[in-house]
Amino acid sequence: MKNIKRFAGILLALTMICVMVLPAFAADKLDLQGSITITDNDTVKASEKNFSAYQILELEVFGNAETGEIETYQYKVPNNAALQDFYANYFGLDKADPNFSAQVVASIDECYKAGEIYAFQEACLEACADHVPAYNGKVVEGGFKFSPLPLGYYLIEDTTNPTEASHKPVSALALQTAKPDVTVEVKAEKPSIDKKIDDDNDLNTTEDRVDANEAAIGDTITYVIDSKVPDMFGYDKYFFIIKDTLSKGLTYTDGSMNITIGDKTLVEGVDYILTVEKEEGAATKIEIVFVNFIQYNTEEYVDAKIEVSYDAVLNENCEVNTTPNPNEVYLEYSNNPKVDYEGENEPTDEEKETDPLGKTPIEKVETYTTTLEIVKVDPNGNRLQGAEFTLTGNTLNTVRIETETFELDPNGEYWKLTDGSYTTTDPESIIDGVAVSKEKYESLTDKYTKTTTTTFETREGETLTVTGIVGEDGVLRFEGIPSGEYVIKEIKAPEGYNKLKDTIAVTITAEYVETAGEGSIVYTYAGDGVVDNNGVARVTVINQIGSELPDTGGIGTTMFYVIGGVLVLAAIVLLIARKRMSAEA
Repeated sequence: MKNIKRFAGILLALTMICVMVLPAFAADKLDLQGSITITDNDTVKASEKNFSAYQILELEVFGNAETGEIETYQYKVPNNAALQDFYANYFGLDKADPNFSAQVVASIDECYKAGEIYAFQEACLEACADHVPAYNGKVVEGGFKFSPLPLGYYLIEDTTNPTEASHKPVSALALQTAKPDVTVEVKAEKPSIDKKIDDDNDLNTTEDRVDANEAAIGDTITYVIDSKVPDMFGYDKYFFIIKDTLSKGLTYTDGSMNITIGDKTLVEGVDYILTVEKEEGAATKIEIVFVNFIQYNTEEYVDAKIEVSYDAVLNENCEVNTTPNPNEVYLEYSNNPKVDYEGENEPTDEEKETDPLGKTPIEKVETYTTTLEIVKVDPNGNRLQGAEFTLTGNTLNTVRIETETFELDPNGEYWKLTDGSYTTTDPESIIDGVAVSKEKYESLTDKYTKTTTTTFETREGETLTVTGIVGEDGVLRFEGIPSGEYVIKEIKAPEGYNKLKDTIAVTITAEYVETAGEGSIVYTYAGDGVVDNNGVARVTVINQIGSELPDTGGIGTTMFYVIGGVLVLAAIVLLIARKRMSAEA
């Protein structure tokens, strides 16, 4: 069967355990040679590549030198210090032990049984590459051939592009007395997957694809997943399944899925099966199962780009400030051509229990949004409630407005402070060896439960103005807003206090920062009295007590001038009248 051919060498590793070190008696050591041929196929041209072979186990054969009759044989670790050290360290063995070679053979066999043979081969090749002599072959008709080769167990590496060599084993196989000449089929490269946010929602360009972005509640975010068609040579069936998870703050946009392989646009229900599991207030799970993926194992499609794109909306359940809204993806794929899967396009439920597929590392992208909070206080810094404010800006979409109320509750977790704010810090607490000041607490026994009231306002037209009321803790929070320029205006002051006359301008700036290969968004805030309060733009508004005197030049002074002018005019008229009366007399 074609599957068995592809990994003939690895299967032969199973037989090594049966050929432990045997006594050679008086037999002669025979010098037997073999060969390895890597053949062309429809998708990979071995004849256009270059390979290196490393012998990691020798096969010693004993028999009659004159007749060539074989009596016995044994596998042996080559006399190479670097390779011996690798085996000793990798398997935890003592290379001075007389049974060292037999123990290495048994350990390799255990790697195969445990499904860890590829990891062993990769680590061994890394050790071989610079310390074990390489056998060089040559291009032959229909492939690439190593000949002659001493019998033994070999690792094959693709060295076509030496500057790009990453010491990935192409194959592992054994040359033995029963099969000294072996034909090998190139093992496909492990698939990979990548995910980005298309920051301007324009799939025609790639320069703006990032690992993190920022948005307002209600904004649409475009995600792009990239992979490529792997070389599936040796497989009769190949599973290729993308699994994607949107956090609760992201809502998948129905009908937005678009998938291409090379120049081919795939059709849902024909070329792939899409499953979207949504649950209100929870994560959304997306699964993309490619139908009959082995059909792309052709010269036209191998290494062709796979691009998946879709939209999601930042919703009302989003995280704000320094906590992002993540979107994660990974790929499941066939990684063992010897397995005869029962499933059509993915493993059956029973097969899934055996974890039969390879899995890529999780790729993650993140979306951020921020908060503008207003703190209302009197001239002494005590919190005030009940004031109303508007927030105006042209980058808003939907705003989440939160206010808080507190009720007495013996089982509550808040204490009220003398300035009108609330805290979860117990008045009996000791912080960094210092007792909390009890004088700051309105009561040492009364406890409160917090209730958060959430409302939403959505923009209409170019500019959105939203209105909110300051809660009992003296704070009003506008959440889910992006970078931009905003204006705060007080439209109602607390009873007995003067309303703020001037508006407050706030500028929020978002910067994409990449650290250790991972991107994130960092916000900065500017404006009169605006401070960064642990990743939140905070504005403190002070209200004055009592009636306001009219401004100089206002209506109040004008009235004084008018009344004064009238009185002066009346006095002049009265004086003239008196003079006339005196003259007539």
